[in-house]
Amino acid sequence: MFRLTPLRSSLFCLLILVGAYLPPQLTAATTDPIGYTAQRIAGTGGQFDRAHTYLATPMLGSAIETGVIDRIDGTTLHLQLSEASIEATGGKPLQRGTYADTHYLQISKGPRAGYHVALAGGGAHTLQLSQDLSALLQPGDAYQVRPYATLGSVLGPKNQAAALHTAPTFGRADQIFIPDPQSGRLAAYYFQQRADGPVTLAHSNGSHCESDPILYPGSGFMISRIAEKDAYFNHVGDVQTHAAVIPVETGLNFVAFTFPVDTTLAKFFGPQSGGLSEEDSVILPREFGAQDQYRIRHTPDGPRWLPEGDAPPADEAKVPVGSVVIINRQGEPFNLRLERPFELEL
Repeated sequence: MFRLTPLRSSLFCLLILVGAYLPPQLTAATTDPIGYTAQRIAGTGGQFDRAHTYLATPMLGSAIETGVIDRIDGTTLHLQLSEASIEATGGKPLQRGTYADTHYLQISKGPRAGYHVALAGGGAHTLQLSQDLSALLQPGDAYQVRPYATLGSVLGPKNQAAALHTAPTFGRADQIFIPDPQSGRLAAYYFQQRADGPVTLAHSNGSHCESDPILYPGSGFMISRIAEKDAYFNHVGDVQTHAAVIPVETGLNFVAFTFPVDTTLAKFFGPQSGGLSEEDSVILPREFGAQDQYRIRHTPDGPRWLPEGDAPPADEAKVPVGSVVIINRQGEPFNLRLERPFELEL
């Protein structure tokens, strides 16, 4: 479920929030529409040992810097800061050393709109990227700097948002799984509650998390709930107003529709199937371990979706807001481009 209040049309809304998810020394540098999604984590209902829910975070952290790329030198971007960014800091240089591993740069206008890359730092009027994108970016591209979503920002650093079931050990708690793009494996976490201490986020081996696990843009996570009742949380943030580009790696990928609206599998990938090959499989996870599986066949008339078993046709297969699509990619990595849905047109 997605909630927005009126902006310039009946399809949009602006929810005024005071300081939500912004560092205390900065205010938002843009006026993107803001809203929230109400998300549900399925409980076992007393019928199963565990219930699995795949989740995404379609709302973005508020942009704390905006501007235009002036010049590109390898991994260094020379910038023209927007007036909003300058005003947000009172004219003082931004402390870009804190951006490394916590913020990313997203192109908001230009031929590569939707691309994003991790930041490694920067100076007064430069940003240092984690990789060389000089072949992709060009002077004049507009950019935004946004904080990564994390488990703590979504679920609360001490489990305040969803009140997941806590326990001293991983096996007795609600379990959280996040794809690790570096290793291709799932990293596992839980909220640990010991008799003599506060609730803390921990790795599956029981060790305390020294840093807040990142939820990368366009990816998702899974919660394996041991508790009987459903849990709920609201995810607050900016609405993405341009296309999104999501890297799809070889192997399993949890891919999120980065816009806060319901869609279908066919609309998710678009008329050209988004770059999928006939060897790839696409899975729509359902509750309690059920799933619908699809493959693509390329024909002279264009791509054709092939549902397996009793899965519904791709143009009827619902992808609810805040859920994920699982792609089992067999070929080389590629970038999946998601176009902004017409429901979000201003």
